[in-house]
Amino acid sequence: MPYDARVFRILIASPSDVEEERDVAARAIQEWNNLHSSTRNVVLLPVRWETHLSPEYGTRPQAVINRAIVDDCDLLVGIFWTRLGSPTGVADSGTIEEIERVAKAGKPAMIYFSNAGAAVDSIDTDQLRLVKEFKDRIKPIALIESYKSTVDFHDKFFRQLEVKVRELQGRHASGVGPVLNMKFLDIETRTLAGAESEKKIAIVTKVLNEPEKIVDEEIKLLFENAKKRIRFASAIPSLFVIQNSGSSGVQNLFVEMGVEVVEGAADVQTNPPANASYQRVYTIHDWDVIASGTSRAIPNLNFDFGDEIEEDHSFEWTSLQPQRSRLIKPGYWVIPSKASELHFTAKVFADSFAVPIELKAILKIDVEERHIEFASLIDGERQLRKSGSM
Repeated sequence: MPYDARVFRILIASPSDVEEERDVAARAIQEWNNLHSSTRNVVLLPVRWETHLSPEYGTRPQAVINRAIVDDCDLLVGIFWTRLGSPTGVADSGTIEEIERVAKAGKPAMIYFSNAGAAVDSIDTDQLRLVKEFKDRIKPIALIESYKSTVDFHDKFFRQLEVKVRELQGRHASGVGPVLNMKFLDIETRTLAGAESEKKIAIVTKVLNEPEKIVDEEIKLLFENAKKRIRFASAIPSLFVIQNSGSSGVQNLFVEMGVEVVEGAADVQTNPPANASYQRVYTIHDWDVIASGTSRAIPNLNFDFGDEIEEDHSFEWTSLQPQRSRLIKPGYWVIPSKASELHFTAKVFADSFAVPIELKAILKIDVEERHIEFASLIDGERQLRKSGSM
């Protein structure tokens, strides 16, 4: 099945004495592709002069290499053992020129030095001296890695390659890839909030006027129940989705939710208020009806249903596919006591994110109060109590 992916070119640069390591690096890159490419929507392309160049006459050889493969690479892997290489007229060796050119362009370079032993009669002492001088020169300005064998090199490079891929994805996050945002889902209209992820709502809250003095115990109980019922009737169900409007999926999401009342006063909870049987307050079971594909289904919206949110307001999803929206369950119920503004946030961690991203949705509530005399509710409260509804 085809999938969209970002291609990162990885240039393998080295003198001629580490040919085996060059092959190991190419195999490690392919191993990464086999394991992660389809789920991360990333393809790593190993680039070497012997596989990506054709003969050319009349141009400085290193200039051809620079133009053809160095300038287009996204990451360089430099490997050294006993040789630095031959001067190019610009730098001490072709590999050095490539490293310096990549670094000057602001691109990352991974530099490895072999500590493996070598046959004495095969060592060019001048070249070995140049390698040591180069290593000493870059130590203050670069993090370098040493290895003892090709197996050691493979293990270190494969592990550290994952770190670099995450960095590359972070650098290119504004391009092709997942584009996440968090939006309100309007229960009644079955639509998402606008592009600003902001929702405004005007409600009428009822305030129960407390009698000056209540002596009768039954009346006290009826008053407390009526006060709770009226308060819960003002609860605003605030359901959210995380939407991936990009062209690639996101794998292994961990999300931390938060809410802050920045203006006004409001109580916020993640469970439906007790005794909330009013039309304004919906339980999450309504979404089972929507998900079943009945006539109440949300039109023109690719929609999934996430796992339940944990007590610490966090949750995990295995994936969020491109052009899909997923409901955060359960929603938040907001009970305002006056005009308020609330900021809901979602901090999203994922395999493909070098750093977590933060999403925000804003709820603004205008409140109009209407006062009710308790005496007008006593008969109704008694009936509710008798029927077992309280």
